[in-house]
Amino acid sequence: MHVLTRLSRGGTEENTIATCVGQVALGYEVFLIHGAEVQQEMRDTVPSTIETIRIEDLVHSIDPVADVKAVIAMRRLLKRIGPQILHTHQSKGGIVGRLAVPGLPDVTVVHTVHIAPFVNVGTVQRVVYVVLEHVAARFTDRFISVSEGMMNAYRRYRIGRADQHHVVHSGMELDKYLDAEPPPRWRERLDWSGDGKPFIVLMLAAFDRRKRHVEFIEAAGAFLEAVPDALICFAGEGHSESQVREAVERSGFAPRFRFLGHDPRPEQLIALADVCALCSEREGLPRVLVQYVAARKRVVLMRLPGIDELLDGYAGATVIDDDDFPSLMQELVDVHDNEYLPTGLAPSFPRVDVSRWETGAMVAGIERVYRTVRPL
Repeated sequence: MHVLTRLSRGGTEENTIATCVGQVALGYEVFLIHGAEVQQEMRDTVPSTIETIRIEDLVHSIDPVADVKAVIAMRRLLKRIGPQILHTHQSKGGIVGRLAVPGLPDVTVVHTVHIAPFVNVGTVQRVVYVVLEHVAARFTDRFISVSEGMMNAYRRYRIGRADQHHVVHSGMELDKYLDAEPPPRWRERLDWSGDGKPFIVLMLAAFDRRKRHVEFIEAAGAFLEAVPDALICFAGEGHSESQVREAVERSGFAPRFRFLGHDPRPEQLIALADVCALCSEREGLPRVLVQYVAARKRVVLMRLPGIDELLDGYAGATVIDDDDFPSLMQELVDVHDNEYLPTGLAPSFPRVDVSRWETGAMVAGIERVYRTVRPL
């Protein structure tokens, strides 16, 4: 039984659904429990071999009444279904799922840390999250982190014993990124009628506050003034899109931005981009960063825990200190001026081994963790 706070488009949801599909292939009977927030397009990606159950009181925001009701509903499901393994994901889903377990025998409890909820937040939030994670850890047999950085964050706060922690990288299908081609009608896709090809900066990220689109836009003026042929393209969707669009309108550079929405062929957009950017304040290890690297693209990003294990040996990435948006924009200018002109051609970097982030490796890694608690 897997538990998610919400079932919307995002890396955690893609990771979890891929895990469920892989476990069905291994012979498991799999249940996917999710909260009230659902995107039908994401729900439609769950095959009929996986039973999905919605808990209306499982909501993303803190709501003491709804949260208690969600724990009660979760416990009823655990008693009715009687799973051998309860595998929780996301902060709220992880807390609710694990607090519903006490007193139920023979349930192995595993929690995947996709993002450490107490990293890069205010003091009060950090204390609350750490306390809740310590409480939930009492009912957790194993922790799976998607990166070394996330595992180290939990160990730093002594959440769970050291021997309970394992790393299994977030898996995805990467072959399509290795030799992808740009969209065949890219001019129409970008609404571009200028001569030649613009210098394209792509941020492939859901519109979520922690992705910091607004701060990126507010700092982008210096870059756009210095590089008159540049376009900044946002690909994704999410609840903060309206705020991002408002920031673009305020910027004075609205004609230089493009909103591309959710694209079912993200590998084509990455292939089209000259530089791929990322400035999130909190991530586990961004799946899109793995995709950028698999496609051998030039990447400019802000420092995040756990990225070194992916970027070690990759020549195409520049890591900027967190929250230093002026330096990030200057780096984009330097890349344009020093790496692309006068040829105007994007460099291609040597391929690195990303097999640890393949779906099959993830499913096998999770199975190995399960077997440390429930041997064959």
